[in-house]
Amino acid sequence: MSISRRSFLRTGTLAGISAAIPLKALASIGVQEPATQSAQWGVTPVPDYPIDALSTLTRNTFYARVGEYFSVTYAKGKFVKVLLSGLTDLIKPVPGRECFSLTFKGPLSIFLPQHTYTMNNTKLGDFDLFIVPHGRDASFYYYEAIINRRTS
Repeated sequence: MSISRRSFLRTGTLAGISAAIPLKALASIGVQEPATQSAQWGVTPVPDYPIDALSTLTRNTFYARVGEYFSVTYAKGKFVKVLLSGLTDLIKPVPGRECFSLTFKGPLSIFLPQHTYTMNNTKLGDFDLFIVPHGRDASFYYYEAIINRRTS
């Protein structure tokens, strides 16, 4: 393979220019000086996200609320009360892991399709929960939520 003089000069010139310009100068082209030390070191700070309320609610927390009502916001300004009627463990207790289902009973007047809803309980506060319709009888719609997560 032969290299032309033109190709050699172009490659050599670009290599020489690249070696002469400090990398910091190339990195700062079109970029304002960082205001924080973390940015100065090239570290992108992690945004301060709020803690997910559901992550703080354990199996035992829900177990203590069986038989209590939860308000489910299903549209802006509209909510329906559902009863936490049961909690079922889905696996044997394993250290560092919990897997359980929550069963709710709701009125027949309002059907909640599968969706993530904002739930509220007077003792637990607000949290988001994905619930799925689980059947109905002559009196109630039944909904289920599965919690499967690491605890540590």
